[in-house]
Amino acid sequence: MPDWKGYLRERLSLPQMKGHWEERMISELADHLEDVYREALAGGASEEEARARAEEWLGEADVAAGELIRGEPAHRRAQANRWAEGREENLRGKGSRWVVAADVARDLRFALRALAKHPLFSGVAILVLALGIGASTSIFTLVDAIVLSPLPFESADRLVAVGHSSADLSFERAGQMAAAHFTYEEENRVFQDIGMYGEGLATVTGAGDPEAVPSLWITGGVLRALRTKPILGRSFIPEDEELESPSVALLGQGYWRTRFGADPGVIGRTLQVDGETVEIVGVMPSSLRSLGHDPDLILPLRFNRSTLFVGNFGYEAVARLRDGVRLDQAVADLDRMWPLAFEKFPGRAVMDAETKVDFAPGVRPLKSYLVGSVADLLWVLLGGVCVVLLIACANVANLFLVRAEGKGTEMAVRAAMGASRSRIGWEYLKETLLLGVLGGVGGLAIAYAGLEVLVAVGPAQLPRLEEVSLSPEALLFTLFISLSAGAFFGMIPVLRERGVSQMALALVLLVASGLMIRSFFALRNVDPGFHNPAEVQALRLYISGNDIPDPEDVARTHELIARRLAEIPGVTSVGLASFIPMDGRRNFNSLYADGGTTFENEMAPTRRHKWIGEDYLETLQIPLLTGRTLTWRDVGNRLPVALV
Repeated sequence: MPDWKGYLRERLSLPQMKGHWEERMISELADHLEDVYREALAGGASEEEARARAEEWLGEADVAAGELIRGEPAHRRAQANRWAEGREENLRGKGSRWVVAADVARDLRFALRALAKHPLFSGVAILVLALGIGASTSIFTLVDAIVLSPLPFESADRLVAVGHSSADLSFERAGQMAAAHFTYEEENRVFQDIGMYGEGLATVTGAGDPEAVPSLWITGGVLRALRTKPILGRSFIPEDEELESPSVALLGQGYWRTRFGADPGVIGRTLQVDGETVEIVGVMPSSLRSLGHDPDLILPLRFNRSTLFVGNFGYEAVARLRDGVRLDQAVADLDRMWPLAFEKFPGRAVMDAETKVDFAPGVRPLKSYLVGSVADLLWVLLGGVCVVLLIACANVANLFLVRAEGKGTEMAVRAAMGASRSRIGWEYLKETLLLGVLGGVGGLAIAYAGLEVLVAVGPAQLPRLEEVSLSPEALLFTLFISLSAGAFFGMIPVLRERGVSQMALALVLLVASGLMIRSFFALRNVDPGFHNPAEVQALRLYISGNDIPDPEDVARTHELIARRLAEIPGVTSVGLASFIPMDGRRNFNSLYADGGTTFENEMAPTRRHKWIGEDYLETLQIPLLTGRTLTWRDVGNRLPVALV
């Protein structure tokens, strides 16, 4: 049997290969030669012929050696280094302006080589930085999309929200009412357009299973103020808001795609909406979601103006300021028009002209109105994750300090040879900057995945969530914090002899961490007014008055649904209410006591309220201080009872 390994060692010269790679290659080639030799013997060849075939398979020894060398990792790295050195020399050949770029490229190449020699340290440092940078990028992206970016409407800075407030009653956002809206629409001197809208559910039947779809009821001025045009069909016209006109609807772009497969022939079709035949006249773009709602259906608001009165807040309003009009001028014009609403719509005097000062009209930029207090929360979160990033940098700095101690001899030699302090500092800094950039790349991946999950979950408290994406501004932010992080912990070894600064940094981080932990536990311990929320499931029901016109039948249907739900295994109780705690919805109106004050010269008490059914308090485990809860008997018999 031929000694193929000995044969290969005599024939091949592999001077550039390390010992273990040389032995591995020779073993693999020897196995191949042995296979060729045995196949030849099995085919009837003599030993000399079989050996000749094996040697023929090997080919030219120098060619084989070259192929082996080119496949060896050290050779590939050497080739890459030679290529990089060639590019650097080309840059230097372009003139003095490119010499700096060539030097930076060389230093980064050396830094990458140094990091590759310590893969465990590099991997841990990059992971820690990626987590901190990813969290910071995610929150900044939210801040940029929700707070900093303008709304996706034409001249969005001219858009304002119109509403009312009452300092006496602690109502900061009482919203809009129909009587005030029509007054402002007809009498204003400051708005190009003004519209009113309200959201809710509409039941769609007649094509498959019935479904309750999120809907938006609007006046035509909403779309005119936003300068939003349909992508298909037409928008609302004034006749659509008249009570006698045929019912029409616009589709949201998402609903058009999911329900109708983006069929352009949908215009002119009809739907059964709340038991009424409605014609589809247009499809609206997704930008309408930036108004704070994501409707599947957009329907015209219709009113009998002869029955309107000043009261019943419950809508929202948007307007577009005329060119050159300031917010204070718009407020002054609303103050002028507010008394006119009582004259134009006397109706049932829920509020009289003498008490109109209790409620005051006002305007604020639409973006500020939509974002609200979420902006403050996001800024706090951004500050918090930046502290987390500082902590991550401090941890990496500790790791780097340990590694820097091993480079002390090298730096001492450099200093002895005349290297300046700045040059020695750069030797540390170039590696940390590269670590920061690599951590930034990992952070971008983490941020992208996190934002995808956030958008999919879609918390209702975050407006404009559909606009959240990794924008160019977010990428620049990531680059900035990546380089800043690298520079931060890169300077630690240079300043490691200044213990005071390290203690100060550690103290700041410790205090900030303690405050964050304390705030976290304080938020977790806030009493929401109900108990065991993890055991409570919420669902929304909507029964159209067109389907069941009799209010008593509607109440009995709700009761039947509640009792059927209570029969499901695992369900302990079921309660119904017009809205649930902390969902952002509210009802408030003037309340009267029978036989009590008539409020001729003062405003009737206005309070928040909700309608509930049996077992509502029991289901949410809301304690009852005294008295009894409401029952379905109270509802069925229309008993005049209430809980305070």
